[in-house]
Amino acid sequence: MASEKHSDEARAVWQSQPAETPPTPDVTRRNAEQMEKKMRRDTYGLYAALISSAIVIVGIAALFPNAMLITGASLTLCGFGYLAYEVHQRRRADSAIDQGTTTSVDYQRALLQHRRDFHRKRLWLRVLSLAPGGILFFAGFAAAQPRLAPFIYFQLATFITAIVLIIPLNRRAAMRLQRDIDALDRLR
Repeated sequence: MASEKHSDEARAVWQSQPAETPPTPDVTRRNAEQMEKKMRRDTYGLYAALISSAIVIVGIAALFPNAMLITGASLTLCGFGYLAYEVHQRRRADSAIDQGTTTSVDYQRALLQHRRDFHRKRLWLRVLSLAPGGILFFAGFAAAQPRLAPFIYFQLATFITAIVLIIPLNRRAAMRLQRDIDALDRLR
């Protein structure tokens, strides 16, 4: 008898909840603006990280010249350049999405799709542009500074772990973005 009363109360609470309504145009526009702002902030953060890392790499290569270290530094800088190019291309495509003729929901969906595609497409190329240079750089640095070799090999292991984790983390990000796209589609 008591369990029936609780289930009736639960059913009444469940039935009294309002149906999910689509967000208002203002909320949708605000969501799209927040997404653009976050994407800009992430892009500038990546540029700052790449520039800072490049300065450190060039400094190390200049302080401890070694053929393997200089080759690794050069390849790593080329990888950074390619990554910056990919992100810049994504930013240009983001600005091309907004032509002022689409609704905020369509614009937000297009932004989400574009971010999802960035996490899916040419991912292996970005990984392969960074991996060889980084490995050569750390190996050359360890050869140039044998007394620091254990610490440098630890950094190399951390670098390899990060490179290996890039693929599953990007796949997870793409799946999360796809869920967001599906949620927007359900609101239509």
